[in-house]
Amino acid sequence: MSLPRRTTILIVGAGPAGMAAAMSLKHQGINDFVVVDAIRVPGGEASRAVVIQAATLEALNNVGCLDGILPMGNKVERLSLHDDSSYLLSADFSLLSNDTKFPAKYVIGADGAHSVIRSEAGISFQDPDGNETHEYGNLTQMVFADVTFNKPLEICTPTRKVSLTISGGNMLLLAPLPASSFPDSPKTVYRISSSVPVEFGTAPPSPPADYFDSLIAHHGPPELAQVKRTPIIDNVLASSRYRTRSAIAERYFTRHPDGGGGMILLIGDSAHIHSPFAGQGMSLGIRDAISLGPVLRAHMDSPDGTTSDELFEQWSVTRYARARTVVALTKRGLGIMNIQRLMWAPLLNVLFAIIRFFGRLKFVQRQVAYRLSGLAEI
Repeated sequence: MSLPRRTTILIVGAGPAGMAAAMSLKHQGINDFVVVDAIRVPGGEASRAVVIQAATLEALNNVGCLDGILPMGNKVERLSLHDDSSYLLSADFSLLSNDTKFPAKYVIGADGAHSVIRSEAGISFQDPDGNETHEYGNLTQMVFADVTFNKPLEICTPTRKVSLTISGGNMLLLAPLPASSFPDSPKTVYRISSSVPVEFGTAPPSPPADYFDSLIAHHGPPELAQVKRTPIIDNVLASSRYRTRSAIAERYFTRHPDGGGGMILLIGDSAHIHSPFAGQGMSLGIRDAISLGPVLRAHMDSPDGTTSDELFEQWSVTRYARARTVVALTKRGLGIMNIQRLMWAPLLNVLFAIIRFFGRLKFVQRQVAYRLSGLAEI
């Protein structure tokens, strides 16, 4: 398929943010755009993001896409955090039921954390707090996989679809994925996300089954203690690794540096990256994309394009603030998970007892859910 020599809007990147931008443009009646992406290399297709928060569902509904997407997912009404075998805190989402070179005039950079568009535009990409060491102990490296087990997991039930365990400065999450996503699999496919203990060294690029078995044995849920004797993962459909880093583009909008007047806008991982804590990344990128559609429409319709750059400037400031809030949230999450490694054990036990007490209150569960859902940041 040949590409047009010119287009009004060029979207670079066909991931969730890039495709959400295309949907938002279509919803605004904008049809002169092209989406391009790099050729994928073998082994580079492993998925990472699996969570869409309530705020992102609201955004997708605004562009008429929700009805087709919602039945394909698993609805999670409660997320529980456990310290080894002890309950700590829940986020009850059911309590939120009432809240919820550039051949184009516009180039949307949705080409990921190593964005060529951002680099060509000369936009810096750094940790907003100035932390460029990116060392977070056992949470410095993360690994992800879609796997099947040799028998059903009792810890993932209809009322507790997501299992999250923290132990000794490590974390491990297990969640069943929708059967519709894996129609050829006779077994339930689970997403496993885990930190990599420092003593494990550098994680392999595509970790195998026995690697994940060893992580479960090391800091997984106590209910899966048998993995220390017998492997329980029988198939890895896809796996990948990730090094934890936080960074935000200094601005999301600029004009082409060659002085030609073309506009560059950044969304998704091109604009911000952070810890995968609470699954915020993809959802934030989708909301970037959908919020950009009306702004682009207004800019294209304005009689004075230079004056109306204020539209993009305002959008950029707003989205930067949203990203800054999410980065702060994920860093607090890293701090909570690292606290076991850094705090004196008796004092830690007192702290966890306080969290358990307040964590049973519906008000607290609702507030935690509200922050994780993204509704507070729309």
